[in-house]
Amino acid sequence: MIEPPVYVFTLGDSGHFGLTFLRDGRNLPPPRDGGRWILLRQVTMADRDLRSFIEDTGFARAQLTMRGFYLARKSAPILPFPKAHRSSA
Repeated sequence: MIEPPVYVFTLGDSGHFGLTFLRDGRNLPPPRDGGRWILLRQVTMADRDLRSFIEDTGFARAQLTMRGFYLARKSAPILPFPKAHRSSA
């Protein structure tokens, strides 16, 4: 079975991504700030392609299949604080 292409849209440099099967993105919800979705690229449903934009590729594929689109926000990785050292005094 051939899977349809996935079109990746972005909201500028906000880190928000919209994935959809529709090339014009008309099924993506309108942005709250009045901006607009900008087509970034076309990818496949393969994990290697989707991971560039989202972490949970299985959930994204399920949402694309059920709803026709998926919204995500890519943020910087969380860096844990180093563990405190006990004073030797």
